[in-house]
Amino acid sequence: MSTVVPIGIAVTVPAQAVAGRLDGLGLLAMLVGTLAVWLFAGWFWELGLRNYTGASA
Repeated sequence: MSTVVPIGIAVTVPAQAVAGRLDGLGLLAMLVGTLAVWLFAGWFWELGLRNYTGASA
């Protein structure tokens, strides 16, 4: 899933732009969605680092 979605977006967005079917609202929605997922991932990473206790004996 982490490979299919970025490749799908990387292929679909330029094709829509060339075909003239990429509107500003769709592009804005993708940017906002990307920012939201990035912020959530950063928060989750920090949560994991705070709760990390070590993996070795």
